[in-house]
Amino acid sequence: MNRSRAMFFAASFLLLPATAAFAQDYPMKPIVIIVPAAAGGPTDTLARVLAAAMGEALKQTFLIDNSGGAGGIIGINKAAKARADGYTLLLYHIGMSTAPALYHKLPYDTLNDFEYVGQVADVPMTLVAKKTMPAANFTEFLAYARANKDKITYANAGIGSASFLCGLLFMNTIQAEFTTVPYKGTGPAMNDLVAALQTAVQSPSLRARLADVGAEPVPVAKATPESLRALLRSEVDKWTPIIRKTGVYAD
Repeated sequence: MNRSRAMFFAASFLLLPATAAFAQDYPMKPIVIIVPAAAGGPTDTLARVLAAAMGEALKQTFLIDNSGGAGGIIGINKAAKARADGYTLLLYHIGMSTAPALYHKLPYDTLNDFEYVGQVADVPMTLVAKKTMPAANFTEFLAYARANKDKITYANAGIGSASFLCGLLFMNTIQAEFTTVPYKGTGPAMNDLVAALQTAVQSPSLRARLADVGAEPVPVAKATPESLRALLRSEVDKWTPIIRKTGVYAD
């Protein structure tokens, strides 16, 4: 990757179960992590690395359920409708906070149908240009983009995806709109579930595996229900006016 032609965005991944009450002897059986994306993508990769680390912390098996489609809505709704016993988790990115603005009506309530466990990782995303682009650095790229916005196209993984949202944020920031080309994809208790997440994000093996895919675990302070809920609320407030300004809706 040529850094002079790269723009980095952070796509946060969130871990949350449907609203649940836990038994004292939790967990007594395998725990399912629903991933609203296809197998093999970055979200799926992160989920599998996290599942291994949390499984080791809780001494229990974690299973991955890839339920992609509809910009993540299918998988999110599946988690929302799952039995509220703490054995179904959802791992997704910032799309959780943008869906309320992208869709006229959702089959679930983003803020009330889930218990928030914590943030998992900040994943940098990269904007890459062809070698033939007449810009030698990012400053020149910005100037070129603003002057030639009708000539620029950018690919993303579809409406609602992290790459779509980051592109939207970028265009909004520089006040230029490009032609987009969407594609179908790129792979006791709550305390125990949290205590396990926090152990996992500090795990050297998790840190090493995430580094291989260009991600890094969040600080322990972010891997909490309160931090995740606050993050989601702030992201909803940030993304809603940006998305609604474009008039783009996914349904």
